[in-house]
Amino acid sequence: MKKLKSLFLLSLVLLAVSCSDQKNEIKPQDDSAFFSGKEGGSSSSRLPSTSNLKLGDFNGDGRTDVLYATGTEWLVSYGGNTPYVHSAYSAALAKDMAIGDYNGDGKSDVLAGTGHEWLISYGANTNWVHAAYSGALAKDMAIGDYNGDGHSDVLAASGSEWLVSLSATSNWAHYAYSGTLVKDMAIGDYNGDGKSDVLAGTGSEWLISYGANSNWVHAAYSAALPNIMVIGDFNADNHDDVMVGTGSTWMVSYSATSNWTTTNPSETTVGTNLEPGDFNGDGQSDIFYPNGSQWLVAYGAAPGWNVYNNYTQQ
Repeated sequence: MKKLKSLFLLSLVLLAVSCSDQKNEIKPQDDSAFFSGKEGGSSSSRLPSTSNLKLGDFNGDGRTDVLYATGTEWLVSYGGNTPYVHSAYSAALAKDMAIGDYNGDGKSDVLAGTGHEWLISYGANTNWVHAAYSGALAKDMAIGDYNGDGHSDVLAASGSEWLVSLSATSNWAHYAYSGTLVKDMAIGDYNGDGKSDVLAGTGSEWLISYGANSNWVHAAYSAALPNIMVIGDFNADNHDDVMVGTGSTWMVSYSATSNWTTTNPSETTVGTNLEPGDFNGDGQSDIFYPNGSQWLVAYGAAPGWNVYNNYTQQ
């Protein structure tokens, strides 16, 4: 914790004098010195920390794609059910990445921290572009759109307050005083106002800070914690919901405020192995599960797995 606090104190100083005008581009094939052996792991991913898969809409067609980081290049399966195509040469692995739409063009981008600056590959296929100076890594980031402008932002928690860098390029801005850390957050738009909110669990209830800058509001009574939650819009009402797997069933709390509704009464997988996405482009979140020999998708978190690809990459 002391190390994380010092990282953010340092990044505040650096960003105070940041030159966001500078556009130092680094060719992806030149980045191995930055990412080899770096610790990472975006807080938003529910897949195992060893996974080299990331989900996003990298071509902006409204369907979720799967990016596979090999250690030397990025391959993308568009829609999750097409053969891999080369996207970029890079040593950055999934653990190094924070996925978001940082320029608001409707395509997912890759943000990575080198330990002293942030670099972005827009659409996951451009050369690295300097975004900001900060020591924060992907594991320190909660990605969301906290001001509702259609651009993804970076939220970081120092242990006493939350700081936000808008579009991952602005100086840090104070958003709220809170001791809640990124690892204890579930980010989503639970009231449908276009701004990302922070949900936290106490062990007996859920609390939400709407827009990440309001006082905590009671949402529901539940012992479920963010580390087992899958966040998505499972009824297509433009409000994010909370899904959990109990080991025998899947249940959803709509808008993170309703009582549990069972969506799949006989499913044994749990939230720590599942990732949300919209693979058929219907506006309703689906569940992605790489099970070792295949990629499986459950539409709308309903019963029945659909085989998407016979890829073994996890």
